[in-house]
Amino acid sequence: MVAVRRDWNIEARRLLKREMASAGVGYEELSAALLLQGLNLSPKVLANKVNRGTFTLAFFMQCMAILKVGQVRLA
Repeated sequence: MVAVRRDWNIEARRLLKREMASAGVGYEELSAALLLQGLNLSPKVLANKVNRGTFTLAFFMQCMAILKVGQVRLA
């Protein structure tokens, strides 16, 4: 069996962006909600962070809580 190399940063980015789109939440709204939780990221900085896909699991979970996502599907 040949192992397929996955770029996990791309997968993380796609997953977060998919959940944002599904919830109808853009970077400005997510930025404002994160600010209420003490994380001060401008919409532009937030977009760069998401597009790099190099964020922590804690940040991802914080975003999922804001988006009211109870489960995520990895496959």
